[in-house]
Amino acid sequence: MSKLSESKRIWILRTQVFVVGAGIMSLELTASRILAPDFGNSIYVWGSLIGVILTALSLGYMYGGKLADRKLSFRIFCATIFLAGLLSLFIPFFSPMVMDLAIGSGLGLRYGPLLVTALLMGLPTFLLGMVAPYAIKLATRDLSHLGNVSGSLYSISTFGSIVGTFVTVFVLIPMIGVRSIITLVGICLMASSLPGLRWGPR
Repeated sequence: MSKLSESKRIWILRTQVFVVGAGIMSLELTASRILAPDFGNSIYVWGSLIGVILTALSLGYMYGGKLADRKLSFRIFCATIFLAGLLSLFIPFFSPMVMDLAIGSGLGLRYGPLLVTALLMGLPTFLLGMVAPYAIKLATRDLSHLGNVSGSLYSISTFGSIVGTFVTVFVLIPMIGVRSIITLVGICLMASSLPGLRWGPR
């Protein structure tokens, strides 16, 4: 199978960064709906969500940058997105068990949401955090343009997060259930990774 052309790969890369940015915010917002029935909508719930997701993202940024320096591959990049999407698909199936674990642990309404968020969202968000630094490394061919490349990709990622926020809150949550939204996010992440998995160098 022939490799992707450079221009096509860059456009696929930008699309993937956009989808990942949208997926992160959509998962965060839907996770709040998973926690709400048992833990409410308290400051502890949102503090747990924001804290865990920021921690996972920061670790993902760090590891993604190291991995990009050590082994740069468009196929590895796409496989990371695919795995994040696959893990997201399992969130609705594991959430009842994780919620029961948190309730039975005696952590209460203060620390229970922290445990649930870490177990359900930690690993997928970590993988999604790896995307930005790895994408910058893939897109950079000349260090003199590094600032422009990184600024462009972070802008696309942030715009994706904005779109993901508004679409999830104003369109998806009123129309379909939380399980369907998470499934949709997982499928979109996996679908965006397929071009690189299919045509990337082995």
